[in-house]
Amino acid sequence: MSEAQRLFECFLRKRAAPEELVRQYDAACAALSLPSDALTERLVASRADLAAVELVRRRRDPRNGLTLRALLLLSLAEARSDCASMFVLESPSALGAWLELAVAPLRAAYRWMIGTWLLWRHERGL
Repeated sequence: MSEAQRLFECFLRKRAAPEELVRQYDAACAALSLPSDALTERLVASRADLAAVELVRRRRDPRNGLTLRALLLLSLAEARSDCASMFVLESPSALGAWLELAVAPLRAAYRWMIGTWLLWRHERGL
């Protein structure tokens, strides 16, 4: 599985990445000459939760390789009409919005905990 496909799965609700988006991502990475990051490569290869690790790494270093690659992929996906439903609620509901708001801190704390553990484990090569 390519890096773009894995990032797409982790950040955009476990859905497969469109091939056109993967090609655009690879071309954009080459054009921007984003540096290769050994830690990111290990995380992708091990199928770790990249969204959780990215949350922790972004707090420590906002310009790390994983964050830059995630922002690039999300920007490319957001511009596509076939991915619009992942960024906008199609049928908004007040109850659903309040539930999401109530659960968000718990979800963030869980992601932070998982991301910290995964980062610790992969930085040490375990």
